[in-house]
Amino acid sequence: MSTSSKKPLLPEDKAEGLPFLKAYSVFNAGQIENLPAHFGPQEMSFEHCPNAEADTFFRNTGATLKEDPARAFYRHNEDAVYMPPLSRFEEAERYYSVLAHEMTHWTGHPTRVPRNFPRTGFGTSNYAREELVAELGAAFLCADLRLSLHPRPDHADYIGSWLQLLRNDKRAIFQAAALAQKATDFLHQLQPKQTQQAA
Repeated sequence: MSTSSKKPLLPEDKAEGLPFLKAYSVFNAGQIENLPAHFGPQEMSFEHCPNAEADTFFRNTGATLKEDPARAFYRHNEDAVYMPPLSRFEEAERYYSVLAHEMTHWTGHPTRVPRNFPRTGFGTSNYAREELVAELGAAFLCADLRLSLHPRPDHADYIGSWLQLLRNDKRAIFQAAALAQKATDFLHQLQPKQTQQAA
């Protein structure tokens, strides 16, 4: 009598699945022409009540504020601060903490509170120094305006350059804090006298 070591075939209703890999061609929506709009990127929009105190404070500076749909930045050659609309931020306080950062950059113009180092490009120690001044200035302003300072998406890009700067120059944090305080004081001096006395 011989016995078979083969597994008996299963009835159809007990058939087992067999996994296999299959390749698909995937395209970025931006690479496809005439794609219906609902397949494109969806812009997030949030409903917020503006912070009247913060709006008044930044308006009193006289800075030129312009709207950019996606990015916040200070354009030096135009002497203007660009901000996405408030509705693009998950929380109103995120908008104001980013605006405080960009307004600190605005103070560095030669006609206001010029920095004691030349402007240079991304990745350089002076770029890191200016970003550190701007972030400390934002922290000081947010504290003064009773706002929460929120981490920015670009902080991850800056941390490496900040650490390198601080390793190479032990006084950099103190110099940046002093410059940030000067920038904050300058923005407060632009407020009407009664506002300054109330603060």
